[in-house]
Amino acid sequence: MTAMLISSFSGCASLLILPQDQMREDLRILTSRKYDGRRSGTKGEALATNYLKSQFEKIRLAAKIEDFSIDCVYKGTTPVFVVGKNVIADLPSSTKSSNTIVIRAHFDGVQWP
Repeated sequence: MTAMLISSFSGCASLLILPQDQMREDLRILTSRKYDGRRSGTKGEALATNYLKSQFEKIRLAAKIEDFSIDCVYKGTTPVFVVGKNVIADLPSSTKSSNTIVIRAHFDGVQWP
């Protein structure tokens, strides 16, 4: 099993294949106690953000971190304003196509109410 990142709708799109062993290792690390659920605005989220950015850069993707803000209601708490992080990585197309696919995912592990 592998994961693929595709950067264009074109048949000649850039393709990046990630080995299954690396995906397992990434999941093991990101779900470890050290990352403490990766809740937005916490030390665990900062660790996960930096880890993901470094992993993207290891496979030669241009990666950056951007802040976002949101009013959150975590299970059993009152609403709180949180500044969180998004990790954004670019895989340029191998063609001159103007089409782009954007793949997004949350990397926090906290269950919402």
